[in-house]
Amino acid sequence: MDKKGIKETNGNFSKLKAVMENGFLKSKIEKGFPLKLLERHENFSSLLFYFGLVTIDAVEKGNNVRLAIPNEAVKKLFYEYIREAYDETGVLSLDRYKYSEKMENMAYNGEWRPLFDYIAQQMEKSMSLRDLITGEKFIQGFLIAYLGWSDLYIVHPEREFNKGYADLAMEPFIAQYEGIKFAYLIEIKYMKSIDGKSKKKVEQLKSEAQEQLKRYSIDENFRKSIEKTTLIKLVLVFSGHKLAYIGEVKDA
Repeated sequence: MDKKGIKETNGNFSKLKAVMENGFLKSKIEKGFPLKLLERHENFSSLLFYFGLVTIDAVEKGNNVRLAIPNEAVKKLFYEYIREAYDETGVLSLDRYKYSEKMENMAYNGEWRPLFDYIAQQMEKSMSLRDLITGEKFIQGFLIAYLGWSDLYIVHPEREFNKGYADLAMEPFIAQYEGIKFAYLIEIKYMKSIDGKSKKKVEQLKSEAQEQLKRYSIDENFRKSIEKTTLIKLVLVFSGHKLAYIGEVKDA
């Protein structure tokens, strides 16, 4: 525990979070090491590699390799680990029943606001989050962990669409849940708390996100993958750990 009495994650948690937020990590692969030295970056990264949780994506300079998550199944394991770590340390714990009810309404009825309002309200209440949040990538990783809690969607971070990368794409798991009617594209913008007082800054970020979503949403491959559903495009602007704006981007 830290001096405030709040449980803390160990040093390796930040490495797992970095993999989820960035999609990869860079490290050397060690052939062997004692368990008492597991917290060393290269040792823990090597363990993830030997367990098959990451694979070599590219070879870097200085004997470093770029390690990436191999598939969606393993990625979901990362989501679950990160979410459980948040729960255990008191960073944020959601009511599973409330969450599931709101997620189902989002999937089947297109009622997205109650779920995001609920998550945002819990984020505002969390004292721990104020110290953890370091920017847009943290917010993205945090939402990935919690939106990935449900089996209704496959959550894709930083997926390439029409020569750009959408922050989050929520693809309905139609193979298992045929009745889902809505898919989602989400663009996240972040500003420091002090900037959140500026309506001009919020409007600027909102406008940027809206243009990005309009461009991403016409990607042909993505449209084919969600052709049985209606796409909803959402802009989320965070000011520190607070949600300063959330809104839907309508087609012209």
